[in-house]
Amino acid sequence: MFEKDLRIRGKHAAYAKQLAYHAENTRFPVFKRIIDVYMIGAIMGFLNGRRATEDTSVKDEVSILASTVVAERDRLQFIYRLIMLLDSSTDLKIEERINRAFRSDSDEQAVTENMKLFDAYVCGGIEFLYEKFQDCTTNDDYIEKMYEIVERFKHDLENNTYDDAIRQIIDSRL
Repeated sequence: MFEKDLRIRGKHAAYAKQLAYHAENTRFPVFKRIIDVYMIGAIMGFLNGRRATEDTSVKDEVSILASTVVAERDRLQFIYRLIMLLDSSTDLKIEERINRAFRSDSDEQAVTENMKLFDAYVCGGIEFLYEKFQDCTTNDDYIEKMYEIVERFKHDLENNTYDDAIRQIIDSRL
């Protein structure tokens, strides 16, 4: 897992490119790298309950080279495991979510299914981020929007129930 090139296709690739860099350098890049868009996309998709499937109505593609993926593997796996553990969109019991997050890495079919869920959050998060920044035209607009998102993220984390959810999972195992 997270050892090969990653590809983002369709409209999500176009959105990711616009978030990371712009061909004419007329827009302020929100992220330095596409891998950052991918990782933050997964987090924002999950936190905002946004999932989306690959939309190939736009012919575009962007690749994240395996060397970059491997260099970020620890972060990617951490994000992946948290989402697999905390996602309650299925009827999985706590033990099954623990297995999905930590024990199914050698089961190719399970990893494929889990990655579909993870990538759905990535795509949903990329859409969320694109929608937030699409109307920005000046550097000040981008900075203001970043501040707004970070403040909301901070507020959400301070008032979330994820700590409680993780404690519940741990307590159920004791």
